[in-house]
Amino acid sequence: MSAAEINLTTRFSWLSDARAVPVFVVCYFAVQAALVSSLSNAGGLDDGEQLSYIGTFEWGYGGSQPPLYTWLAGIVASVVGPNLVALQLVKFGLLAGAFISVFFAGRMLGFPQSVFVTGALGLFLLPQIGWESQRALSHSVASIAGCALTLLAFAWLAKTRSLLAAAAFGLAMAAALLGKYNSAVFVAALLLSAASVPRYRSVLRWPTLLVSGLVLCVAILPTALWMLDHAASVTARTRKFALEVGQDQMFGWLLGPASLLRAVFLFALCLLCVSAVAWWLSREDPAAPALPKGDFERLIERTVLFGLLIVLVLVVLSGATAMKDRWLTPVLFLLPLVVSARFHRLWPLSGVKSRLVVASVVAALLFMPALAVAVTYGRPVKAPIAQLDYRQLFETVRIAEDFKTVASNSSWLAGNFRLLDPSLQAVHIETPDAGPRIKRPVLAVWQGSRGPNTALVSLLAEAKLSIDPSQIRRFEMRYLTRDDKTLPVSYAVLP
Repeated sequence: MSAAEINLTTRFSWLSDARAVPVFVVCYFAVQAALVSSLSNAGGLDDGEQLSYIGTFEWGYGGSQPPLYTWLAGIVASVVGPNLVALQLVKFGLLAGAFISVFFAGRMLGFPQSVFVTGALGLFLLPQIGWESQRALSHSVASIAGCALTLLAFAWLAKTRSLLAAAAFGLAMAAALLGKYNSAVFVAALLLSAASVPRYRSVLRWPTLLVSGLVLCVAILPTALWMLDHAASVTARTRKFALEVGQDQMFGWLLGPASLLRAVFLFALCLLCVSAVAWWLSREDPAAPALPKGDFERLIERTVLFGLLIVLVLVVLSGATAMKDRWLTPVLFLLPLVVSARFHRLWPLSGVKSRLVVASVVAALLFMPALAVAVTYGRPVKAPIAQLDYRQLFETVRIAEDFKTVASNSSWLAGNFRLLDPSLQAVHIETPDAGPRIKRPVLAVWQGSRGPNTALVSLLAEAKLSIDPSQIRRFEMRYLTRDDKTLPVSYAVLP
């Protein structure tokens, strides 16, 4: 190593103490939660949607999303109030939990310290986790945390074989499934991987499997029954997968796997590039002899491979032709652990993992000012929803007429009004059983200068309401930090 490289590595040498990693993660995400809460004037797309649901406990909610994230937001909001602080505490708390769960799962499974430290902090080198999860996501964050917790619970079960650990494993699997439906891929992949490795196969025997399965079924049964009664809400966003493309069958079968391959490549690209650079810079470092592959490494590698295989089968069978890299988070969040373990075993150069840790921490620290800029100013072509001036519109309407419900075709547009008046009922076109929730008078609000779309008209019709063109008013919502842009909205107060 050069003197500069040695100095840089030394600056982060405190991370060689395993106790420092959880402390760093908790402090980091606490700062991020405070930063986003203080800079935001309103909730973004996902946060605004959560604001529309906070305060109501249901076994399921709209938008093809399971309920765990909303439950957690409601619990925190009951303590600190239905505000942005509650939402950021949930998001960044779950992210901290995911990082720490990977850290302790790796340690409990038997990975060397340098491997599980790198495997946890290396999550910052996966842009969909290190960046996008902080910037915009919600249910995907619950999925990451639930899957990481499931791995930790399995590691505990494999180590102790106790019935308490079996119950915890069942509960963790339920948390993953209730976080986001695609977590089922990880749960299935982990079970298949464990069954394929003799050391862990015995973990899945009776009565352990019975206890885990029973806890899992009891925990998800109410939501499963709700899903059966609200099939339209569960499948509301399946259009994202482009299931119908109007192409011949063979072309569709090729397009889906190609899209999956592209998503995997984009998800792993940053981690692989940084790993390659770390290896290149470490190629002359002292090396230890190559090591045999351990069962814990087989478990993690096969979990990733089984997960990708399951996704591939689902893509082919469903005819899906569009895959986004963030949908693979429940499968590929283990990549840093896999890569670190592979380096440790095949190329045990002294500096590789140290450089990966340094790169991870540097990336995390760079994300702090980048997130502040994104929340405050957005992108050049797109202003941030979190800076819309809802108070101006709220007071303009309230001065003229009172209202008890906000109805909109956009979940975030309806939900953000509750930051100004938590007593308001917020409904949108993805709200299940919306009609009975509507209390008059109603503020119907939607984006654009034209009349309401058919979905909003149908929503209002459930409450026997309709909008007369003479009732419609126009308004330009301003962005507090972007004088160059406004958001045109239309609204009508319905008695």
